Amino acid sequence: MTPEEVFLGEDGPTKDQWEYTTPRFSVEDFGNDALPQPKGTQEVVMLVGPPASGKSTLFKLVFEPAGYVWINQDVLRTAARCVKKFTEAVAAKRSVVIDRQNVTVEQRANYISIAKAAGVPVRCIIVRTSLDLAQHLNKVRAITTRDAIPAIPDMVYHMFKKNYQGTLLLLLRSLSLCLPFCALVLEPSAHLVS
Repeated sequence: MTPEEVFLGEDGPTKDQWEYTTPRFSVEDFGNDALPQPKGTQEVVMLVGPPASGKSTLFKLVFEPAGYVWINQDVLRTAARCVKKFTEAVAAKRSVVIDRQNVTVEQRANYISIAKAAGVPVRCIIVRTSLDLAQHLNKVRAITTRDAIPAIPDMVYHMFKKNYQGTLLLLLRSLSLCLPFCALVLEPSAHLVS
């Protein structure tokens, strides 16, 4: 039983919320590199990584306080809405973070061509969280938010692994950074439910 069940009389997590293999990782595996910082001029930051790898937390911790526009398909729901909001933000001379999985060259190319046409530099941050750890974080997020942020099906992780195209560095020809997983800490409920 969980403490919430014992002391607050709340329902415990369902069996499928807990049914997964705990990933094998060590604190030594976490990156200690400095977090990327916002630039003083207009830019596009493209985040690449699996679901629940820390992309949105990175945005909220580093780029949101600097006033960057957040393009997130979980929020906007469709790729077309993401491109529309992105185009409007770039035209308004705003810096933008594209917070999607950005798995394929094709998914990234439209954003890059719009930015290039506007003369805006593109910076890519590849969030290198292992799939096992991202799946674990996904389950923890669903449990701690009481499914306000529902768990992403395992199939999505398999599709990410199958479809990921890592030729991004050649495509961008700009500053790219591989950010290993690091424990990003926010205030307890600041990022759990948007």
